[in-house]
Amino acid sequence: MRVGFAFGDVGLAGHSGWIYSVSFSPDGRMALSGSLDHTLKLWDVASGKQIRTLTGHSGVKSVRFSPEGQTVLSGSDDQTLKLWDVTTGQEIRTFTGHSDLVEAVAFSPDGRTALSGSRDDTLKLWDIATGEEIRTFQGHRNSVWSVAFSPDGRTALSGSNDQTLKLWDVGTGKQIRTLTGPFELCQCGCLFSESQSYPSPVTLGGRCGGGRRSPSAFSSRARSGGGNGLGGRSSQSQ
Repeated sequence: MRVGFAFGDVGLAGHSGWIYSVSFSPDGRMALSGSLDHTLKLWDVASGKQIRTLTGHSGVKSVRFSPEGQTVLSGSDDQTLKLWDVTTGQEIRTFTGHSDLVEAVAFSPDGRTALSGSRDDTLKLWDIATGEEIRTFQGHRNSVWSVAFSPDGRTALSGSNDQTLKLWDVGTGKQIRTLTGPFELCQCGCLFSESQSYPSPVTLGGRCGGGRRSPSAFSSRARSGGGNGLGGRSSQSQ
């Protein structure tokens, strides 16, 4: 069985297992996919042709291009992250420290650090140049399915199966606040908007338990009493 995905009229087929994550290169010319067939694949978006396959993981759950587009990052069922060279397809280094599956990865805006979210209920911040763990973010009570940096790189956002999103101070690892809403058992994706108008503007979408879907997007203005625009709640951490 060949499994693939599509951009407009261009279909990209070549994986032999479920595709859990995709990412565009910064210039939009390449795409990256991660699959339970234990591989990452690089694709030419214009032609749909496969450029190369990256091997070294077990099931791949999350993939991201770096901001400069020369490297990519992956998170896997094997409890590790890996950094790869786009041009050669060679593994540069492995990041170890999680005690369960790594479900999400993200580069900081400057590309110097990375975030990961895991089924061990934690986020971890990593030094890209050395592969060393900088700090662990603890506070979720279930698997962390999605992570994101704010545009300025100073704040992180995470989405969890504990039905919450949490905002974190990247510099200290401290929790800033918890956002709650209609996310029952959500396996949600979370990201920051590009706007700098508010302290923590976010948009998110997720798949909820019971076959229901959460709203595809909403904004959260983390001002006092700002709410989330859809009846969700924001609680300040002390």
